[in-house]
Amino acid sequence: MPTFGKGRINRKLTKKRKLETHIYSKNGRKFLRERRRYPVDNSSLNSYSVRFNLNINNWIKKRFNKTKKPVFVLDWGCGKGNALTELAKTNKNVKCYGFARDSHNEWRNNSHVKFIQNDAESLFRYFKNGSLDLVISRLGLLHLGNGFFDYAVRVSEKLNQGGVLVSDIPSRDAILTTENFCGKYNNLRKKKRRKTALKEKFVIPSKGIDVEINWVSNIMKIKKVS
Repeated sequence: MPTFGKGRINRKLTKKRKLETHIYSKNGRKFLRERRRYPVDNSSLNSYSVRFNLNINNWIKKRFNKTKKPVFVLDWGCGKGNALTELAKTNKNVKCYGFARDSHNEWRNNSHVKFIQNDAESLFRYFKNGSLDLVISRLGLLHLGNGFFDYAVRVSEKLNQGGVLVSDIPSRDAILTTENFCGKYNNLRKKKRRKTALKEKFVIPSKGIDVEINWVSNIMKIKKVS
């Protein structure tokens, strides 16, 4: 099961920083605009299921019926934890973990979910390899940009056999133009990729995972097969 080490759990909430501003011009006029923050996803569990084309409640039930063990779920970039809270309330056989860079007041009195506040690289010391069954990330992992794909592959090492990671992805160029994606994994594909391909499907034998990328809906799914 997941093991927590010394980290930032229950750390005091971070103070809100004033947004930086920049100047842009339009029709010869100059305007002052605040830089946008990354969006914080506070979606419902149903919106996750619709977005990823995965009925999460049914998946949890099937997983439990197969393994007869509690199902461990991680939401990477969980926001306020709305989806996880709903999932924990409706499934008694699930253990929910929320991971995010920033904490929220809603975490304080939430007894259904264990929240972790830390940076992306620190995630790997909180969970043992093979300890998670499902990793979901809505508007979370995609913020890693060009480092998204390799990081997601590293996270997949934490999946148990049969476990799944589903996530929104950055743009096509943010993945295909990275040296690691093109250099390490192109030769593992059974068919040569076309630039107009709507989907990517390939296996990474050294990691024991199947990868499926849908360029239309901008979703990636990784399944741990061995």
